Amino acid sequence: MKQLLPLVLCTVLLAYCRPAEQKASKEEAAAFAKEMETAVLKRRPNILGNSIIIQALADRIAREKKMKDMDDVERGIAKGFKNSDFDKNLYALIGENGSFEKVKQYEKDGTQRIIFRAYGDGGMNYFDMEITKLEGKVGIADMFVYASGENISKSLALFVNTLIAETSETKAEQTAEAFDGIKRLMAKKNYEQAKKEFDMLPAYIRGTKVGDMLNLQISSELDEGTYIKEIEKIERKYSGEPGVQLILIDLYFLRKEYNKALGAINAVDSMIDKDPFLDYYRGLLYNVKEESGKAIEYFENVTKSNPGFPGAYAELVAHYLEKNDNEKAALYFSKYKGLRNASQDLITTYESLYPFLKE
Repeated sequence: MKQLLPLVLCTVLLAYCRPAEQKASKEEAAAFAKEMETAVLKRRPNILGNSIIIQALADRIAREKKMKDMDDVERGIAKGFKNSDFDKNLYALIGENGSFEKVKQYEKDGTQRIIFRAYGDGGMNYFDMEITKLEGKVGIADMFVYASGENISKSLALFVNTLIAETSETKAEQTAEAFDGIKRLMAKKNYEQAKKEFDMLPAYIRGTKVGDMLNLQISSELDEGTYIKEIEKIERKYSGEPGVQLILIDLYFLRKEYNKALGAINAVDSMIDKDPFLDYYRGLLYNVKEESGKAIEYFENVTKSNPGFPGAYAELVAHYLEKNDNEKAALYFSKYKGLRNASQDLITTYESLYPFLKE
């Protein structure tokens, strides 16, 4: 599962008067969510950079590590997110036929929050965004990334704090340049060299959560043995953090530890306070356990809760064909063909193998 992380080196400045944040209304947050979904659907560039309220995030980073009197923070954050490849990573994750959807909107401590789910060829991730308003603009103040198990303000504050504590200014710049080089290699899909370059970074940087997640992202593009090794490292370091359970689902599937996989799925579901889409993963779990009845039950649940998601229909077609239930196979195949993100290759294959599905 390819995970998403904003890789940013930034500093924090709170040394001058700035306009105060305002509470975004429920309606404003809902409108923002719609705009985000549309922007992703249209593959617009620099989504995060354009949506983050830089001052708000800088304030939260400063509070996280009590940083102050450091120059050029907001400019540094803006530049960092612009160069973070967040949108490219997001689009790589969802692929051509994936989705980016609002799971829920809720209020916490008087602040509007929105949880989005990204799903596609590269796996799945959730983003719980804190919504704020500054000088008329509604946007993101901070964001909890489920794959990393923490807010980006915390990830960045810890990373920057480690860099400052352990290095001189020159070495800090060299590390920043090394990170940029690794990202360029990843953009060119030269993952083997990216892994070599990552392993050459100082241990105190490799050992940060930002470093661990970058390493995992690189390793997910290499051989399965390397990927499993890095997920197991994540398991040892972070298994007590509920958000990291999203990553561990992959590990448990690969190790055929299906009860643990179900526990991880349920842990993620509990954090979100229910996402019916996770029944798709439960269905896949019962597929590999060869419990067809349970798998069908979960896949049918998904067609009701997420009728625009093609994966559940494709699974049901396969199950009912195996059971020689041509009527239900044809029913779900017809629904599958009507979806905008259905795979034409799969449609052609099924119609070639089972001519009655053309009717």
